[in-house]
Amino acid sequence: MVASLYRALTRFAKLHLMDGRLHEERTPLSVCHHGSANAVRLVTTTDIEWFMRRLAAQVYHLHPVDD
Repeated sequence: MVASLYRALTRFAKLHLMDGRLHEERTPLSVCHHGSANAVRLVTTTDIEWFMRRLAAQVYHLHPVDD
């Protein structure tokens, strides 16, 4: 538990360096660094769907769009 919390806080600190608008008491934990836009943004349902499809494709040898 302590190691997981430490990793989460470390990630937040790195994101805070990228975008100074983030505040530890007001920013949701569901933020990520969007590489192509080079910005910090909220995680959306589209992001989760994309990730889960890619994960299922790897684990179950499925097509990421068709299956």
